[in-house]
Amino acid sequence: MQNKNKLINTNHTRTKQSYKIILTTLALSCTLISCATATHSERQLSNIIEKEVTLLEKIKAERNQPEVKAAIQKDQVLVNSEAHLLMSLDELIEANKKSKNTFLKETNNKGEVNAN
Repeated sequence: MQNKNKLINTNHTRTKQSYKIILTTLALSCTLISCATATHSERQLSNIIEKEVTLLEKIKAERNQPEVKAAIQKDQVLVNSEAHLLMSLDELIEANKKSKNTFLKETNNKGEVNAN
């Protein structure tokens, strides 16, 4: 009877240890993966913002072409709408640049804190 209980306890202990090893391995691998992808995500976000700014500047340049301006000048509602659109494009460009600069400052500060 005592040997049977000992055997059950041993199996139970082995199962617990197996689960602990598996959980520790998973936690460690998740930590390593998340640390490795953080800088990749930061670079990716920076690239997306830069591409968006470039796209907005191209749209703004396209709206300044003579054909578009001539078509807009025919109607006062279009003139007002175009003025609002250009102001909105300028604001979006500025907001994206500020976001990118703020984001880069934060990531640089994190690097300095981690280095110390």
